[in-house]
Amino acid sequence: LTLAAPSISPCSDTVFDEITLIIDQIPTADAGPSLDTICKTGFYKTTDASASVGDNVSWTVVNEGSDDFTNPTKLNEAIYTPSTAAIANGFATLRLTVSDASCSGTRSDDDDIIITFIDEPVISITRPPIIPTLCEGKTYYLASLISFTTNANSFLWTSNGDGILTDPTTHRPTYTPSATDVANGSVILTLTTADAISSCSPATDNITFPVAGAPTVDVGPDVTVCADGTTVPLTATITNDVSRSWSTLVGGGSISNNNVYYPVSADYTTGVTLELEITGNDACSVATDSLDITFIQLPTAYAGADDTICEGDNYTLSYAKATTGAVISWTHNGQNGSFGDETEQNPTYSPSVSDATNGSVKLIIDVTGTGGCIVSDTMILTITPAPTADAGEAANACIGVAYTVDDADIFNGDTYSWST
Repeated sequence: LTLAAPSISPCSDTVFDEITLIIDQIPTADAGPSLDTICKTGFYKTTDASASVGDNVSWTVVNEGSDDFTNPTKLNEAIYTPSTAAIANGFATLRLTVSDASCSGTRSDDDDIIITFIDEPVISITRPPIIPTLCEGKTYYLASLISFTTNANSFLWTSNGDGILTDPTTHRPTYTPSATDVANGSVILTLTTADAISSCSPATDNITFPVAGAPTVDVGPDVTVCADGTTVPLTATITNDVSRSWSTLVGGGSISNNNVYYPVSADYTTGVTLELEITGNDACSVATDSLDITFIQLPTAYAGADDTICEGDNYTLSYAKATTGAVISWTHNGQNGSFGDETEQNPTYSPSVSDATNGSVKLIIDVTGTGGCIVSDTMILTITPAPTADAGEAANACIGVAYTVDDADIFNGDTYSWST
């Protein structure tokens, strides 16, 4: 302010003097948004409040005081925890008061924010009556498990395994178990609320699924066997099976005890195809593998019809037959007898004294064809002892007198004749 004093005649000058007047501004308070919401079990922290001029800041709850505040004199660090009475009312009015002491007394301004309360978020998983077993590598749809959510804007699926979880924030997530889940025996899938309102803590629920390994089956390489009526053993390497079953896709034979195939003669022409089906646990799909059985046609072997020779004679197997190109081997059940060449189709057999004594000997032909298939045939060679004659002891006879031989004998003969 400037004071001007004009002079009195005869003086002509005007004199001036000034004074500075400091004007104190009125305090203002801004509590931030006029309305906010927190969880009943949560808290409210002031973050957007502002004040001007005032030296003193105080947060209170209208009609309750400041007991429900932590740091009530901090502008943006005050923390409000609702009381039971406020929760019962459904809201509370928080008041920010800003005051300033001046020459004219204490001046103040205040602003309110209304806090409403909601329940904590809730989420629930609908559990089936029987928790299914998940299968390694097979996708399981989780959409049907969600029951309801409240007081949350979204949710999130997580797992404690390392399987594949897709679309975890949608209503159609899926989970595909891994080998690690199988090793652990189970996997826990957890559903958690996200973007919960204000200070609300997220809500969670979880469900534990048993996890089984996917069934596997390997029946091994296809097999080739001789068409000689031999049964075919059925083996396989199997994991994670509940049940297993062989079936015949091609062939007319039968399967016994799930581990042996009995072929029929028609199989030797058509071949056989068998399939082993493995059933896994619950959600696991079946696994199959097939086995082809090829039959090798047998060579021919014919030792000839049974025959008889005389002691001391050799015998040529003239009527024996075998598949051309096959490997031939002759054997016998006698002692010391021998073949001229036991690898020929029609060798000569020389019986031994023992063979003659025994009266017969078996001659056996083994014919080895393609794939090592062996066919045998046997003929019986009967050996008739050579006949012998004994005319008796030498004697003297008189001319003209008949002589009777009474000590003659024959062996191994049916007829005889005398001559001179």
